[in-house]
Amino acid sequence: QGVRLNELTSPQRDLKSRLQEIVEAEKELTSVMKEAKEDGVIDAEEVMTLVPLAINYLELNPNHARIRKLHDDLMSRLPKCHSTVLSQLPGDILFQLPSKVLAQLPHKVQSKILEKVNSIGMGLRLISAGGFMMGESYDQYRVKITNSYYLGSFPVTQKEYKQVMGSNPSYFKGAKNPVEQVSWAEAVEFCRKLSALQEEQAARRKYRLPTEAEWEYACRAGTTTDYSFGDEESQLSEYAWYDENSGKKTHPVGQKKPNPWNLYDMHGNVGEWCSDWYDGDYYRQFS
Repeated sequence: QGVRLNELTSPQRDLKSRLQEIVEAEKELTSVMKEAKEDGVIDAEEVMTLVPLAINYLELNPNHARIRKLHDDLMSRLPKCHSTVLSQLPGDILFQLPSKVLAQLPHKVQSKILEKVNSIGMGLRLISAGGFMMGESYDQYRVKITNSYYLGSFPVTQKEYKQVMGSNPSYFKGAKNPVEQVSWAEAVEFCRKLSALQEEQAARRKYRLPTEAEWEYACRAGTTTDYSFGDEESQLSEYAWYDENSGKKTHPVGQKKPNPWNLYDMHGNVGEWCSDWYDGDYYRQFS
């Protein structure tokens, strides 16, 4: 017997909606693919049309072998397309390209996704996948970051936190100062609520705390020295607010020099939370 729509449980309705999305996405992709094959050649413009469709479809149905094969074929074609054509790809699609494909694209195409500003004004910087030596110089080990990710260009400010959470628990008040007096659970909740904003969902941005490895990788910014600016602690005051120059209080973000990847306040100003583990010497509240 059939089941009326209003008799479906919430999980059943979600499944029905998802299946409908998959069917519609496959229809659209199949239609475009049929048109592209009519002349026996898939040109650059058709590749640009198919790439977002294939990526979006595999998000809905990642185990579809035929579409996965199409996706891989399109990825192999992308680096051969002219940069003016590649520039037509939306930034959110560029970000989802495999790192090895993105690395082959022209710099002006890559630059489309290096920096973003979200709906509440937070600056986000793309951190490309790569490897580095993690830990103190006397106890280092090789770590590989396999996926690219975005990290806040600045610590989360009190203004940004209040926009999302509706309150400002900070002791040192200042709209542009980093938020503090925030627990790990509250930092996680901030990420959840920010992800749930309509504008962020429309842009397909999902926020979380960085892992310790992701944070240190971004902090080191490709360097192998004690600090991202070198080994001389005498230069620290140019890059960070810390015990000797902070006056025992926080300061507006971004007043000191950034690291080589244009991330600010990585060596000081406020502590930041990571998702998995922290050490009292170098944890920060959250990014």
